[in-house]
Amino acid sequence: MTQTIAVSAAGTYTVIITDAKGCQTTTSIVIKTINVQCGDSNDKVMVCHNNKEICVSPNSVQSHLDHGDKLGSCSYLASKDTSKVLSEVNTTEDVTVYPNPVSSLLNIKVSEVYNGATLELFNLLGIKVRSQNLTNSLQEMSFEGLPSGSYLLYIINGNETTLKNIIKK
Repeated sequence: MTQTIAVSAAGTYTVIITDAKGCQTTTSIVIKTINVQCGDSNDKVMVCHNNKEICVSPNSVQSHLDHGDKLGSCSYLASKDTSKVLSEVNTTEDVTVYPNPVSSLLNIKVSEVYNGATLELFNLLGIKVRSQNLTNSLQEMSFEGLPSGSYLLYIINGNETTLKNIIKK
């Protein structure tokens, strides 16, 4: 049996699962909210599009999210030490990722691979869910087993860190 819960407010949600033999497990998730209202009348929605905050009509939000844009501001924290902000992250297009949205395997293409290069994938809660060495100019990263949603991929290559917003179908 599959059950779902519709969440309409911020808070901590706990679920208790009991199997047919009476065994139980419990897990919790914290849901946080951000105010994404913008515009003169607060009737528009703030979206991070190409690393710039823009206000869009509510009916165009889904199409922006489908193309990898993020709801809210563009002020992501960078991966390793969280002291970098997005303005310090490389946003040049010498890194290509595809397909995006991804189902199972994401291709990462870079012009050159430097010694010690890594790929780090974070969920939107800032938890690292995958990490691997970048060893080839065209490399795959598995998204198998990850839930659908938005992820942040940091490509750390030489002195540059490139951030890509990835959507998992």
